Amino acid sequence: MLGKFKREITVFLAFAVCFIGSGAHAGPFFSVDIASDELVRIESTTGAVSVVGALGTDAIDIDLTRTADGRLWGLNSNFGSRVDLLEISTSTGAVLSTTQVNLSGIQNAEGLGHSGNQLTIGHSVNSSASNFFSELATDGTISNSIQTSVDIDGMSAGSGTTPYYLLDAALIGAWRTLIHTFDPSIPSSSQIANILTGSEPIGNDLVIDGTDIFYIDGGITPELFNSSLASPGTAGSIDLDRAGSYRGLAIGTSVAVAEPGMLLGFASGLAIFGVIRRRRRR
Repeated sequence: MLGKFKREITVFLAFAVCFIGSGAHAGPFFSVDIASDELVRIESTTGAVSVVGALGTDAIDIDLTRTADGRLWGLNSNFGSRVDLLEISTSTGAVLSTTQVNLSGIQNAEGLGHSGNQLTIGHSVNSSASNFFSELATDGTISNSIQTSVDIDGMSAGSGTTPYYLLDAALIGAWRTLIHTFDPSIPSSSQIANILTGSEPIGNDLVIDGTDIFYIDGGITPELFNSSLASPGTAGSIDLDRAGSYRGLAIGTSVAVAEPGMLLGFASGLAIFGVIRRRRRR
């Protein structure tokens, strides 16, 4: 029976594979609890936190990113002293390698991102603000630095035509979370969100996941915040179920989620399958 409809099944599967491949991430996310020096996994829908394992090093102020090859990287900054690039095991949480970031006069580095497998960072030179965007090699070498007006506290790979998103936890009368789009090829930045957070800075790192922005607060009541790219100035939050001081945010294990385009693809495939089958029967 299956052999009889081999051509129809092939057509249907081609449509299905095409559109399933466009599914978006749904979390969870990796973060680091600098109070216990552990890599953790955070469920984006429930706020559940599970420990992956001990880093085996002192996490001070850390940002995370996960490159296209699946490797997890951390930028560990000791203000005014030393900045290290860490590769972290996603299965055990252990630091696999530590490389000092090489830049004469570097004061601080915050914001670790990527484009494909190319790492990028935000950093400052002889000042307190992280006002440079640069490429970072895995041997710690910084190159192609671009000055930017954004004080980069967090960085994420972009979505669609936007190469990067930057986060700035800014004290402007009260603490605010500012989110910017950034294109280093122009270079230009555009503020898309200004969220009043009150008495404490919220968001040391962010990640773009599908059509959403996520950023983390490692304060007294740790929370994961979420905004839509369509409405970035409106943020919701969920309390994390484990006390800690969380820094860094990166894509964890990905789960494909049905999107409108994917569902339309399935519908189209089924329709074509039905038409071909009816013609064969006639």
